[in-house]
Amino acid sequence: CTHLTPLTFETFKEEKKTCGVRCVQNAYEQIAHDAARYGRTALQEMTRRGYKNFRSFCQDCPQFPLSCWPLAFAELGSGYVLYFHFLAFLAAIFAALVLLQLPALVLYA
Repeated sequence: CTHLTPLTFETFKEEKKTCGVRCVQNAYEQIAHDAARYGRTALQEMTRRGYKNFRSFCQDCPQFPLSCWPLAFAELGSGYVLYFHFLAFLAAIFAALVLLQLPALVLYA
């Protein structure tokens, strides 16, 4: 295929930046609402707002912050939320087990 972009370090960095997990649900719902109100499709509404395609729309949406709550990932699917709740559960169990072992560590160390 001759239409493929050559893979360079710069194209890799740009692709990494654009493929990050982004908060698109609220912005897309606003576009879908406006499109339904004016009798257009969501893609037509995106074009009217200046986006070439869905990818350029996603690039304009913000990424999830590092300190967001796991429920913020609900737009990505329930598995993401459950995964981070499971990690919090494992951290709590680990902390409890460390506290239970502290007397033995102090006594026998």
